[in-house]
Amino acid sequence: MRIELAAIAFIATAAPAMADLVEDLRNGVITECRGCDLREANFKKADLSGVDLTGADLTGARFHRAILNGTIFADADATRANFNLAQLRRADFSGADLSETLFYEAQLSGADMTGVTLFGAKMQHARMTSAVLADATIEESDMNAARINNADLSNVTMHNVSIKEASLGRSDFSGATMSYLSIVESDAVRANFADATIEFTDFWGTDLRETDFTGASVRESRFSRANMRGATLEGAEITRTFRADGTFQE
Repeated sequence: MRIELAAIAFIATAAPAMADLVEDLRNGVITECRGCDLREANFKKADLSGVDLTGADLTGARFHRAILNGTIFADADATRANFNLAQLRRADFSGADLSETLFYEAQLSGADMTGVTLFGAKMQHARMTSAVLADATIEESDMNAARINNADLSNVTMHNVSIKEASLGRSDFSGATMSYLSIVESDAVRANFADATIEFTDFWGTDLRETDFTGASVRESRFSRANMRGATLEGAEITRTFRADGTFQE
């Protein structure tokens, strides 16, 4: 009986305690909450710029339209969190789990997303100019119409990702492992795919002028109607792939 009463008391006090923590963060009373349990917390339209949430549990938290410039989410669990339309310039997500997270039209320019896990993420129309996604794992995600110019995606692992009508100009995909991607009708002028491993990927109609595929391994892919004027293919191994002119290379 005593154990049951203690459990009831804990449940009764846990929710208000978390509510107070969320309110203090929203009001700027505290600016650091490392490792905090903020599951399902509501930060909609809150200004948490510069707040340190390193290692926090943000599962299912709502940051819709929040201002989070420079906020630190390093090593946080933000599974199923909602960052739609949030301002996240120079935010630090390094090492975070962002599985099934929503970033629709989020402003992520200059964000550090080194080593993040993006599984099942929705990032349509996100603005990621100069973002760093080196060593990240991106799978089963939607990045259609995203702006990912001048970004660092070196050594990224990408599988079954849709990047249609996106802007990838001057971004670095060197050493990347890419499979089953749809990079259709996108702008990838001067992008760097040197030493990348590319399989079952569709570049149909994409602007690949002056891109660098030096040393890349490309197979079972399609470049039909892509503009590859000035592209560098030195040392690239290309097999069972449709060329830009529609011919097939065994």
